[in-house]
Amino acid sequence: MAEKTAESHFGSQEAFDQFMNDCKLVADLLMLPNKKIENVDVDGDGRIDGFQFDLGNPLNTAQPMSAIKDLSLSVDGKKIDPRKITLILRKNRVSLKNASAIPELWWGYGELISVFVEKPGGLARGKHQLDCSLIATPAFYTFYPENSIFPTKANMTVE
Repeated sequence: MAEKTAESHFGSQEAFDQFMNDCKLVADLLMLPNKKIENVDVDGDGRIDGFQFDLGNPLNTAQPMSAIKDLSLSVDGKKIDPRKITLILRKNRVSLKNASAIPELWWGYGELISVFVEKPGGLARGKHQLDCSLIATPAFYTFYPENSIFPTKANMTVE
């Protein structure tokens, strides 16, 4: 069986590169749709355990949670330890570390995952720069290379 290449689907490497650039533009619109961060008391003890925000699926179809290979985050230039990140999809809480091992939980196109970051006290009220890069191997990666990177950034607000 012949190896799949950009040329076999798009006719040229340039056309494929344009497709990936277009995907990243769409990802910017889909990934951080509401520009809000919420400080959260997870266990109900009256203390803020961390913060969370919504992350939209940037891919053009539903994907299993196992498509997520990594999520790199930084807030105001400070990198977030991946061990502090939990993904919440329809009340299912999955550590980022374990996401790639869960093929039975699907993330629908246009559906939002809440990304929770463990940070006692949360973030200060006001604006924060959030940089985010989702690395995913889409289940149907006819058009996407393995471990595609979808970077985005936005000014987010904690109210």
